[in-house]
Amino acid sequence: MLESDTIEYHHNLRLGDSKAYYKNELLHYTKHIKQKNPEVCSVHFGKQDIRGVPSICHIDDKHRVGYQKHFNNSKELLHYVIGYNAGVQSARSCSC
Repeated sequence: MLESDTIEYHHNLRLGDSKAYYKNELLHYTKHIKQKNPEVCSVHFGKQDIRGVPSICHIDDKHRVGYQKHFNNSKELLHYVIGYNAGVQSARSCSC
């Protein structure tokens, strides 16, 4: 599976100087979401509607938005994804 088949970045998602790091985090988030929800075909990061704020959208095979979360800015979106990934990693390594 190619990254471009799964993930889409919209124009207002500012990745800054750490572009490779953030793209890797976004890819890990997308892979986990697709494993958790098989009906999700792709995840879109960035502007999605007339609000003009960055968001994350889970898109199904019929191109419907099944889930959408809005953020105040790109930095908030990226920190959410990093925190989500850290939580997933922590849950996997927990011996609870």
